[in-house]
Amino acid sequence: MDELDRLFYLISRSHSFWGRKPLKGLIDIFRPVKKGDLFVDPFCGGGTPVLAALIKGAKVIANDINPMAIFLTEVLIQPINLSSLNSIFIDLKKHVSQKINSTYQIRCNSCNEMAHISYIAWKKSNLTIEPEIARIKCNNCGSYYAELNNKKGLKQFQFEGNMEGLWFPKTKITSSRKIPEQ
Repeated sequence: MDELDRLFYLISRSHSFWGRKPLKGLIDIFRPVKKGDLFVDPFCGGGTPVLAALIKGAKVIANDINPMAIFLTEVLIQPINLSSLNSIFIDLKKHVSQKINSTYQIRCNSCNEMAHISYIAWKKSNLTIEPEIARIKCNNCGSYYAELNNKKGLKQFQFEGNMEGLWFPKTKITSSRKIPEQ
């Protein structure tokens, strides 16, 4: 297979399925691409094949009939200044972390210090909503527990109900992941 055939083969392989491709899978498909190869993607879509080719060291020509696809590809491959990104994250954390973290604190059953709620799973039975399980960790005494008695659960539920302007999902969020054993 000559160089041109090989590149067309790689392009056709990268566009063989609809939707965004996982980057790891594309890098595997692009295994034959060498540094300095020319990668042409006339249907760049979201840009994942372009990024995979760039990671492999190829020179890239990308285009699409859809201007949004070109925009998405350009945004995806823009270099990120990591120190600038870290600085923005630190500023954001300084302004909002205390407020966010305080909404997920409750008194520890063991030492009565403030403990962090990792998650709460709620159950709806008849007309009431109550906590079914929670994962709570106390940084003071190191204890973990997965209970939330009705009194503490009610406090958290009322607190969440009074948070005007904040969005909470109204429908059940499902997951195929299993809850880790305690």
